[in-house]
Amino acid sequence: MKYVCLVAAGALVAPVSLAQSTDGKGWYGGVGYEYLVVDNDAIDDRELDALSITGGLNLNERFGAEITAAAGVGDDSVDYGNYAAKTSLNQRIDVMGVAHVPIAERLNLTGKLGLSNYEFKTRGSVQLAPDMPAQGFRNIDNGYALAGEVGAEYSLTEDLTIDAGYTYYDGIDTDTQFDTLKVGIKKKF
Repeated sequence: MKYVCLVAAGALVAPVSLAQSTDGKGWYGGVGYEYLVVDNDAIDDRELDALSITGGLNLNERFGAEITAAAGVGDDSVDYGNYAAKTSLNQRIDVMGVAHVPIAERLNLTGKLGLSNYEFKTRGSVQLAPDMPAQGFRNIDNGYALAGEVGAEYSLTEDLTIDAGYTYYDGIDTDTQFDTLKVGIKKKF
């Protein structure tokens, strides 16, 4: 299912036939790697890896909008003897407004603010007493979060940029909070 979400998000931002204009307007797409740290009542400081696909539209040189779809590629496991669990990111979709602040000819600071839909999965087992068999469990933590990001992007060429950022997510209807550090590459069309 998570790969279907990634493909669907890619299809939504696929209109690459529009040319990038000189006034900063135009479509872009990219891929990235993300390192996540998740914290809530059920998941305590789990470290996860994800890959993301991003597509967006620069409305002018300063502002734009983008959508990002991410899926987990690495999980985090814990084993305390009587308790063992593995947590992974099933999917995450972000819709963000983007602001660009030029600080050098090829370097921009970026700020993003938006809404995210996420789903984490935890599977494991717990043994309540030594003479009892272990009981399996599965927990799905999903919901919406407000998201804010600060980052930077550097233009390698007129159409190709590398970017990095820190994003904080705060669950709207849950106690889930998570952070990401991400790096990626984007191409303007």
